[in-house]
Amino acid sequence: MALLAPISLSDKLLVIKHLATLTRAGIPIDETLKILLEETTQRKLKTALAQILSRVQSGESLAKSFAEFPRIFDPLFTHMVEVGERSGTLEQNLSYLVLQYEKDAELVRKIRGAMLYPILVVTAAVSMSFGITYFIIPKMTGIFATLNVELPLTTRLLIRVSEVVRAYGGRIALLLIGFISFFGWLVHQPKVRPHWHGLLLHVPIVGKLSRELNLARFSRTLGILLKSGLPLVEALAITEQTLENDVYRRIVRRVRSGTERGQSIATVLHESPARVVPVMATRMIGIGERTGKLDEMLLYVSSLYEQSVDDTTKNLSTVLGPLLLVFIGGMIAFVALSIITPIYKLTGSLRR
Repeated sequence: MALLAPISLSDKLLVIKHLATLTRAGIPIDETLKILLEETTQRKLKTALAQILSRVQSGESLAKSFAEFPRIFDPLFTHMVEVGERSGTLEQNLSYLVLQYEKDAELVRKIRGAMLYPILVVTAAVSMSFGITYFIIPKMTGIFATLNVELPLTTRLLIRVSEVVRAYGGRIALLLIGFISFFGWLVHQPKVRPHWHGLLLHVPIVGKLSRELNLARFSRTLGILLKSGLPLVEALAITEQTLENDVYRRIVRRVRSGTERGQSIATVLHESPARVVPVMATRMIGIGERTGKLDEMLLYVSSLYEQSVDDTTKNLSTVLGPLLLVFIGGMIAFVALSIITPIYKLTGSLRR
């Protein structure tokens, strides 16, 4: 099996859009792949498309050809193409895929946009703190030593921090990088990851976003797969692979096992904690099952949670902005008082 590193969601979305458009125009698959190959500039994607074209020209199905590159074209993509080829609805299924990946890209863009400002502010604060403690405070220390006044606690603390940073800054940075790398490796271990993912769901703000994202992706993916004509059990197996949080993966696994035994999706979901799978979602899915419109109800549920993610990210920027400004202002005030207070004490003693 050929393996290539993953590509960005935007590159994948561009390929799917072009594939859907050219297929809708009635262009044969091999000609479509040739056009995509000529237009693609991303090296990994170009390599994959060249091999896919070769396989298709040799008589292999489009879905099997895409399946040779699982790190680029995920199970959702390959199964939707496979169902489309079998049922003659490839054009329609590609349109569903475009909608799915557009929604994913939109959610990712909103979350990144919401986190950009806090990251920039924190980075600026850390850079400013390092510059003050490493360059400015050591120069002020000599001045403070000549002052015949007792230095306040904040000034002594600032000087001590500056001394530690100058003496052990390199080691501290290496330890910090090592700790972050080790932690990143640890939380991806099979025995640790489920506990970490469960913990994330209960962290303020982050947990709410994670729950809404996973619920939106679960609902939309399953809804689109069912709409494309895929059997429920198979659709659930594919949906499980598209979820990033292990807690929700286990829930979908239980749902799949329950449906194989004849249980409804709503019945199995009802056994999950209400914080993880809200009662509203469970009841709406149950209504969809009873009315025979499960795919439509799942897509409606996904739209509700996507809107909730949008609202949460907007509120995140609104709430974090003032808090970060207070944090930066507090840092500046602490440094300013630590530097000015000894000078103020000296001038006061000279007046007396």
